[in-house]
Amino acid sequence: MKTLPTFERVGEAARRIRPYVHRAPVLTCSTLDHQVGAESYFKCENFQRAGTFKARGACNAVFSLSTDEAREMRLAEVVAETGATFVHPSRSWRCKPRGTPDTTEKGR
Repeated sequence: MKTLPTFERVGEAARRIRPYVHRAPVLTCSTLDHQVGAESYFKCENFQRAGTFKARGACNAVFSLSTDEAREMRLAEVVAETGATFVHPSRSWRCKPRGTPDTTEKGR
């Protein structure tokens, strides 16, 4: 059973990935607000450098590895363990500087 992340661990992850991801804008839509009768907010993670909303998770997975783990582990295994399943652009985008081989289907 997985445990919920603590505030401290979220902060650690944020510091770890800060140099590699954009701070995504939050947009609103008054038309939708009117239609649903509530305020709506959209965090635009699709504006990340890799063009994918999973860039944060993939980047954190790769940079959470120790140097030895990064050399030994295949990136497909890292991503499978973290549950980031739809991150092809961000997997390749982050594995090269870490020294982790991209063994995903797209990286072959």
